[in-house]
Amino acid sequence: MQSERVILEVKTSRVSEETPEAMVQFLSSLTGLKKRLFFFIKRGIPISFEIGVFNQTIHFYVTAPLKYKTFIESQLTSQYPKSLLVSSRDYLPEIFPETKDLSLGQMKLTSGFLYPIKTYKDFKEVDPISSLLS
Repeated sequence: MQSERVILEVKTSRVSEETPEAMVQFLSSLTGLKKRLFFFIKRGIPISFEIGVFNQTIHFYVTAPLKYKTFIESQLTSQYPKSLLVSSRDYLPEIFPETKDLSLGQMKLTSGFLYPIKTYKDFKEVDPISSLLS
């Protein structure tokens, strides 16, 4: 049974004063979200972070089960007080009608998920996402 999900668009200012530690704090707060299956067994909650580019404008999205909407909103706004969170509907059906082909990509880690790709300390002078978005 698939639960209802919420899609939140995160709108940020172009000039951000927050440091990478703010995102570390936000992601750390998500590690405590677990669903109890049995007495001792817990499973992680599926949360996705998406980047969409529409009409040459970059959009950031967070999708999660509906019952965690308030928690995610409070955690994001506590770390990014100047950000605006807007509930959004699924944007894929509008972009890709049934008559068009759809191609998706996925990045796969070469090492285990416990190993960092690169730490934010390696990116003092360069924005790591700029090469992906340009």
